[in-house]
Amino acid sequence: GVDYRYWVRNGRKAHHVIDPRTGRPAETDLLTVTVYDGDVATAEAWATAALVAGREVGFELLVERGLAAVMVDQNEHVHVTEPMMGRAVWERG
Repeated sequence: GVDYRYWVRNGRKAHHVIDPRTGRPAETDLLTVTVYDGDVATAEAWATAALVAGREVGFELLVERGLAAVMVDQNEHVHVTEPMMGRAVWERG
């Protein structure tokens, strides 16, 4: 995620997730993405790819691959793929 590991430089917020297309911190509408998979490297790779892609495209990528995932956007709305629904208890407040 980009919500905890960040810094401010020249008045702009930057973070550690780099967009490989630009070589700069990714401009994303997401705060964090978590992917559950039996292979940790696969989970980390898809979480990062979805974070960089943004909510709409990232969510679509995860759904197309049937991955269990949770995304939190900049407005703190939570987006959950169907496979994740069976893996966690969700409460609405």
